[in-house]
Amino acid sequence: MQLVTALVQQRHAATPQELSNALWAAATLKLPLPEQEVQQLVDVVVQQRWAAKPQDVSNTLWAAASLGLQLPAQQVWRLVEILVQQRLAAHRQDVSQTLWAVAIMKLPLPDQQARHLVEAFMQKRGAGRVQDVSQMLWAAAAMKLPLEDQEARQLVQAFMRNRAAARAWEVASVLWAVATMKLPLPGRQAQQLVEAFVQRLRAATAQDIAKTLWAASTMELPLPCWEAQLLADEMVEKRQAAGPDDLTTALQAAANMGLPLSDQHQQLLTEALAANAAGTHLQFVP
Repeated sequence: MQLVTALVQQRHAATPQELSNALWAAATLKLPLPEQEVQQLVDVVVQQRWAAKPQDVSNTLWAAASLGLQLPAQQVWRLVEILVQQRLAAHRQDVSQTLWAVAIMKLPLPDQQARHLVEAFMQKRGAGRVQDVSQMLWAAAAMKLPLEDQEARQLVQAFMRNRAAARAWEVASVLWAVATMKLPLPGRQAQQLVEAFVQRLRAATAQDIAKTLWAASTMELPLPCWEAQLLADEMVEKRQAAGPDDLTTALQAAANMGLPLSDQHQQLLTEALAANAAGTHLQFVP
């Protein structure tokens, strides 16, 4: 905290790389920084954006979004334009993190910027990290980016090939994206994604479980009874950490799919939802 404060005081003498690295570290460590300090550091990155590299742009926007800062749209567009101009030198992570951050801040992107970034991501060689693919698919669905169905399926296939390295939230994000985009998947890919999520269920958040239940319901996946029961049991166990949207989504999805929720489970989830609505407990997990 004191180091960040000292950097804020000397921010005009720092480079975009130094500023973005500091922001990235603060967000990774989940430091409770004052919003004003974060904004002051971002302001200087924007002012010096012509000296920024793709990773500097990506780290800055990712950190701002992760720290809960809602940047002005003009600042975001100016930083994204630097990434667009340097997209050939950018890594997939730079593109996916940037798009994820813009989506979290619920800002639109100019059509040309969006298309350039989608093309840049798709043209990078190699399968990429599962996190990059997951973030790209989630951002594409959340922002309705110009991602063709064939391109989306290629990304899902790349994720499937490397899903053993995926975390619960990454699997849930891919499922949510596929369902949101109404993307038909070949064979049992959708069911295999649910199976991969269930294997990581203990590490999943309530929001991850709600996303997965919603996706399975939307895609009308026939979940085996044992999978459905595990998802329901884990949602009940983690209900105190769930936001009202997560609880509502889980209950609606369970009803739509006819999941075997016991009377006790329904009561516990409904009570948690009522407590959230009353303001006695409210937590959103981004």
